[in-house]
Amino acid sequence: MSDDLLASDHPGADFARFELAAVDIVREFGRKLVSKAAEKRDDGVVSIERDGRSWYRAKPSRGTLTCLFGKVEYPRSVYRNSTVRNSICPTDEGLGLLAGRMTIPVGRMTTRLLAEMPVRTAKDIFDGFVGESPAASTWQKLSRMVDWSWRNVSVEALADIRDDEDIPEGAESVVLSLDGVYVLLRPGEHPIGITGDDGHKGNWREASCGTVTFLDGDGEPLHTISSGWMPEHLKGTLKKWLSDEFNVIMEKRPDLTSVGAADGAKDNWTFLSGQEVDEEIVDFYHATTYLSKVSEHAVSKDEWYGKWRTILLEEDNGVDRVLGAIRGLCNRAGDEGSREELRTVWNYFNERRGRMQYADLKRRGLPIGSGHVEAVNKTHVGERMKRSGMRWSMAGGQAILGIRSLIKSGRFDKSWDYIVEELKRRKPSNDNWNPWQVKRKAA
Repeated sequence: MSDDLLASDHPGADFARFELAAVDIVREFGRKLVSKAAEKRDDGVVSIERDGRSWYRAKPSRGTLTCLFGKVEYPRSVYRNSTVRNSICPTDEGLGLLAGRMTIPVGRMTTRLLAEMPVRTAKDIFDGFVGESPAASTWQKLSRMVDWSWRNVSVEALADIRDDEDIPEGAESVVLSLDGVYVLLRPGEHPIGITGDDGHKGNWREASCGTVTFLDGDGEPLHTISSGWMPEHLKGTLKKWLSDEFNVIMEKRPDLTSVGAADGAKDNWTFLSGQEVDEEIVDFYHATTYLSKVSEHAVSKDEWYGKWRTILLEEDNGVDRVLGAIRGLCNRAGDEGSREELRTVWNYFNERRGRMQYADLKRRGLPIGSGHVEAVNKTHVGERMKRSGMRWSMAGGQAILGIRSLIKSGRFDKSWDYIVEELKRRKPSNDNWNPWQVKRKAA
C-alpha cells in the first residue's frame, strides 16, 4: 500500500492529500499493532484468584480503547464471581486504561486539552486529528479522576518537585502574592464557610489565586509558580500552598529579598505579614483607585489626580505628601458627607503608608504592584472558566484549576507520573471525587 502511495506522488500531485493518506496508513497499522499487543496480554486462563475469591472466565468479549492511533477494539477475557455484582478484566487492568477507555498517553493529552478549553471543543479537536474518542462524559470523568489522584499524592509529589527545582539563574528577589477572582457556580454550590448572598447577581463566589515570582536585579520576572483554588473559607488551602512554596525557596536561597505584594484587603495582609517577608507592598494601581475617588472633590480632578499620582509614585515618602493633600481637601469640603468620604481614604493611606514607598522600591529593582497574581487571575480563571454560559461545580472547577496551575507553573510533566501511579495503585469511586461536602438546604 505504501509503495502504491509513493508511486502516486508524481510532480504536480496534491501533496496535502498525499500527507493525509500517509497518516491514515500509519494510523491503520498502529491500530492493528495496538490491538495485537492488547490481545497478547490475555492468557485466557479458566479461573483467577482475587481478594480471596475465585473468579471464572465468562464468555469472551471485545474491549475498546482510544490510543494515539484512534479507536481500537481487541478481544479479552472477562471474569465473574457469583457473589459479586461487578466483573473484572485483567487485560484492561494491565493496559492501565484511564477512565476505562483511554491509554495513558491519550489521557495525558486529553487532560492538557481540557485544561485549556471546554470539553466539547477539546473533543472535536482530538477527534479531528486522532480519531473517534470516548464520549464527553468520559473526558469529564477523567478530569475528576486526575484531580482525585493529584489531591492524594500532591504533598509528597510537590515536596519532590520542589526539591528538584532550581532557583532561576539571576534571581535576586522573590515576590509572594495572593488575590481573589469571582467564578459563577451552579445553583446550590456553596462551599463550607461561605453562605448567603454576596451581592452579585447569580451564584458568584470568590476563587483565589496565588503566585511566587522570581525577579532579577532590574525587577524583571524570571519565572512564576502559581496555584488556583475554588471558593474556600479564608483561602486556607491556597495560603498553605503559598507558605510551603515560600519556605522551601528561602531555605535554598536565604539571600533573596522577599516581598509580599497584594491589594489592600486586610485578610491578605494578615497572611503575608505572618510570612515575615523583607518588604510589604500594597499594589500601586490599587492605591490609585483611591486617589481617583479623592480627585472627585478637587476643583480640577484630572489635574489633581495626575499630579498626586506622580508624587506618590516618584517621590520619596510621596505617600506623606498625598496624606497632606487629602487633608487639605477635607478641610475645604463643603458638607459632612464629603468630609467623611475623604477621611475614609485618608485612613486607608495612613494605615498602609509603610507599604507605599514606591520610589524607593523602584530604585531597588523591586515591584510596586501585584500584577503577577492579577495576570494569573486572568490566565487561570478568566480565560478558561468565565466564558459565556459557564457554570461550575466545586469539584469540576477544581479539577480544571488544579491542572492549569501545574501547566502554567511548568510542573505538569513531573506531576503526571505521580498522578498515573496513584491511579494504577487504587481507583477513585464516585463518592470520593469531590473534595467538598457541599451543604444544601433540606427540601
